Amino acid sequence: MDQIAAEVLSVLMRWMHIASMALLIGGAAFLRLIVRPGIAQSPEPEVLVSRFAAGFKPLMFAAVVGIVGSGIFNLFARPGHTKFYHMLFGIKMLLAAHVFAAGFLMVKSGTSAENFFRRATGVFISGIAIILISAYLRRIF
Repeated sequence: MDQIAAEVLSVLMRWMHIASMALLIGGAAFLRLIVRPGIAQSPEPEVLVSRFAAGFKPLMFAAVVGIVGSGIFNLFARPGHTKFYHMLFGIKMLLAAHVFAAGFLMVKSGTSAENFFRRATGVFISGIAIILISAYLRRIF
């Protein structure tokens, strides 16, 4: 592959990684910080939550596919990291596993409003920690 094509692919994969993470974490933040207080006084919050979960589900799955696919590419495109980098990367992967699991459970049909928003909170908090670790890893690379 020539140099220009490799650079374009690298930029596209980095963009996909960041955009997918923004969609997943931003969606969870919106649901937790905006929607939850907004439906607190609703007579049927369970119905609204099931609609939100159904609407967020395809976006969440697309974001997870984008994050995993571009993350694998980004990891193998830049070899030669230190042990400290790999330690922080491992912590980041554990947090990512939590984000994915909580996200999948969050949009599962039949999830109660309480569990939906608790999992959205977990996705949001773990996602913020991932972004912090990622910023540091980008600095030390």
